[in-house]
Amino acid sequence: MENFGFSKSVQRIEDPRLLRGAGRYTDDVNLPRQAHGHVLRSPHAHARIRGIDVAAARAAPGVLLVLTGADYIAAGFGPMPLIMHAVPGFDPKKVFAATHWPLATDRARFVGDGIAFIVAETRARAIDAAESIEVDYEPLPSVTDAARAAEPDAPRVWDDCPGNIAFACDMGNAGAAEQAFSRAAHVVKRRMRINRLSANPMEPRGVVADFNPAKDFFTVYLGTQDTFRARAQIAKDLLKIPEEKIRVVAGDVGGSFGMKGALYPETPLAVWASKLLGRPVKWVGDRS
Repeated sequence: MENFGFSKSVQRIEDPRLLRGAGRYTDDVNLPRQAHGHVLRSPHAHARIRGIDVAAARAAPGVLLVLTGADYIAAGFGPMPLIMHAVPGFDPKKVFAATHWPLATDRARFVGDGIAFIVAETRARAIDAAESIEVDYEPLPSVTDAARAAEPDAPRVWDDCPGNIAFACDMGNAGAAEQAFSRAAHVVKRRMRINRLSANPMEPRGVVADFNPAKDFFTVYLGTQDTFRARAQIAKDLLKIPEEKIRVVAGDVGGSFGMKGALYPETPLAVWASKLLGRPVKWVGDRS
């Protein structure tokens, strides 16, 4: 027991394996008959989708499947789940919860919003086919400044979210703070602008979904911080199937900084595509 105790450092045992290149990340998972997915994304920050023509993509060499948001809704699946936890001063029940589908249906709401999911024999074939998809966009006004977005005349991201305010969170003792300011000899006011940022892990997001038709069972290899929550969300919230029909396997995650605690649209798309094709489907994001 002398090796363990308060204030005693814990020996790292995983480093030699990782430093020697023996790690196994999501992108290292490659299965027999594996197909590859690619997402066609919106070039517009805000645009109405008046039509999507995927006929040429479906006929392209090596293409196995092309899915749209309309296909997803027709299958009876659920929107992306919103998971937020209560803390003092914050009630998750008061958060505006948008109906966010894995693929856009009526409007694209940010640059990179998913429009179609293409699955082909190779990743290059899927990317090539995506270029043949014709999307009839009607560009709409957009706003990228957070302060400007809250002004009354700003374009709404979601029609049913007034002021583009998802929630308000107040923490601390407002009365005590006001008293402290009133008694202060000097009060300095300053407007703080917080830069936008994003996590940038060693390995980007990725998923390999493998459906076994004989057992009616999914194995999902996913870089995630929470395998059990991911399994529950895929099964109950999205695909509407029993949890015992899915196993989520997380290998070496390759960094997260919190971003891989959430579930992202490409995961249910790959899982669904794997069932439709009866073979594994892999999607791995790139740096762009």
